[in-house]
Amino acid sequence: MSERDRAPAQDLAAEVRGLILARAPRSWKEHELDYELPLMKEGLGLDSVAVVEILVACEDRFGVRVEPEAIAVEVPTVGLLIQRVEERLAARPADDGSI
Repeated sequence: MSERDRAPAQDLAAEVRGLILARAPRSWKEHELDYELPLMKEGLGLDSVAVVEILVACEDRFGVRVEPEAIAVEVPTVGLLIQRVEERLAARPADDGSI
């Protein structure tokens, strides 16, 4: 990944972390949201409703849908959510500027 490609990915990760922080049950700092930090009980302490709210916020912010099933693994993490948003953005058709 080039430096040019890395910057947008870092910006995206920071924005997703911000959406997560807005719904976290306690005061977390962005630098504490490691990619491997679980979103739920043993990590951030989010419940399933808060996770769905974050998915909706991602859809509103980035214009891509991340279904709950896309992160429904044994232990969903901050990094997995960021990865799913990146995948959805990459899969979108490019805007060719036509009307």
